[in-house]
Parts: sequence; structure tokens; C-alpha cells
Amino acid sequence: MDLVVVRTRQVPTIWLGLAVVAAAIALPAVFHSLPPLDDVSWGARVLAIFFAPMVALPFFGLGAAVGVGATLPAAYFIATGNPPAAIIPALSLELVAFAVLLRWLGRMSPVGVVAPALSYLGAKIISALLLALVSGTGGDSWLVVEAARVSMLRAIPGMLLLCVMHEVLCRSLPPRQS
Repeated sequence: MDLVVVRTRQVPTIWLGLAVVAAAIALPAVFHSLPPLDDVSWGARVLAIFFAPMVALPFFGLGAAVGVGATLPAAYFIATGNPPAAIIPALSLELVAFAVLLRWLGRMSPVGVVAPALSYLGAKIISALLLALVSGTGGDSWLVVEAARVSMLRAIPGMLLLCVMHEVLCRSLPPRQS
């Protein structure tokens, strides 16, 4: 069994993985259980579901972050009934794109601090463009783009929180060999 060193104790990887999955589901659930502000849930404002791939990236690498991003919306839906089933594929795509962009942008020193915000925006744009293409031509495509724009504006506090969390992670963890 692989072991991961956490401080000075060795913890079996399976237990650490289960703890990460539980936290990845519980944290967004806590934010989504708070009363909404202006009919927008706190989970959507603080981007709580994006925490897991961002934390998985330095601890476990890009593959794990992409895996978390691809599966977390479905796991969260099974556990809580949210997000709506119709948006699970788009949200999974956003989380995967976020992890890949964060890995790439996080290595660029001029944008390192704002890499999470830029990664979120890039992931949202990629998702919106793909949804607009699949929805066909006409007004529906513009509705998808408008929904993405509104979503990005509502997520400004979350983008700032992701940047702070990323900076804390980068300063507190030793560099990962990849």
C-alpha cells in the first residue's frame, strides 16, 4: 500500500484519499446550505467545488486534480442531489479545465498569484463556448454566453478566495517534483 507522509506520520493513501473526497463533498454542501444572498447560493459565490481540484494539484499532481474535477460534480450530486443533473457535464468540464489551466498558469511567475482567477475565467469561457456550440445557432447560444458572464460576475468573491488559498498553499508546501 502506498504511503503519503503527512507531517511526521505516515497515513495510508486510501484513508487520505477518502478524507479528501469527504471534505470535497462536505465543504460545498456547507456553503450551499447557507441562506442565499440575492437568490445566489454561497457555493456559487465562493466557488467551493473548485477548492478540491486546486488542493489536489499540489498534493497529488495534475492527474489527481483532473480526476477530482471530472468526478466531483457527479459524486456531489449522488451525495446531496446538487448540482442539477443537467449541468454536471459542464461543471465537470469546467473543473477539469480549471485544473489544467491552473497547472499551466501557476508555473508562470508573472501571473502566479492570480492564476486561480484566470484559470476559473478560462474554464468558464471554454465551457460556455462548447455549450454554445452544442446548443446550435441562434438565440440559445447567446443565452449560454450570457449565463456564463453573469456567473463569472457573481463569482468574483470566489476568485479572490481561490487566489488567497492558492497563495497560502504555494507558500506552505514544498515544491512538488513533476
